[in-house]
Amino acid sequence: LIDNADRGHALRLKKILEDNHGLAPAMRTQLLGYLRSRHSTIFIETTREWDEVGTIYTTEDGLRQIQDQLNHIVKEEIPQVAKQIGEAASHGDLSENSEYTAALEKRDQLASRATGLEAEVKMAKVINHEMAASDFVNVGTRVTTRNLEHGGEEIFTFLGPWDTNVEERILNYQAPLSMAFMGARVGDKVEFGEDDDVRSWEIVAIEAAV
Repeated sequence: LIDNADRGHALRLKKILEDNHGLAPAMRTQLLGYLRSRHSTIFIETTREWDEVGTIYTTEDGLRQIQDQLNHIVKEEIPQVAKQIGEAASHGDLSENSEYTAALEKRDQLASRATGLEAEVKMAKVINHEMAASDFVNVGTRVTTRNLEHGGEEIFTFLGPWDTNVEERILNYQAPLSMAFMGARVGDKVEFGEDDDVRSWEIVAIEAAV
């Protein structure tokens, strides 16, 4: 099984062995040692940018887009609503003033949205070329695959959540499908799905997308 496994199967076997706490420690060590002797490259630590907690990777364009949204809310929408609140308040009794209540609700929604965007912008890191030029699927890579169901070529690009364009297969690297690809190398098989709805691809080429 180990001798005939390709890199993708070897990676899955490594995870199974490492996570199987029912296996005797001596047997686990022996099997992992044999696996290492046949597939040494899977034991080399890969920088896993996609797992970084508290970080949102994005392109410069994606970051600029989200900053523009934030500026529009703070500098235009919130002042406009504040003006509406003042005008509605001038109409007298506020207890039955639907315009005043609606304006307050909108102000709170905008403030919440602005706070969320500010937090996301603080977590943002621009994808650099070194990361995108990895020899494995990483944030910022464009991946050419062969669909193992019909044999056709499919190209996926993995960028940030603000860069996503599903029609062009530009995917958020944090999405479940994207995570199935992360860390894979040319020649690896990638599977995604459950039960009777499992899709699979072979990695044909990896290149920088930024």
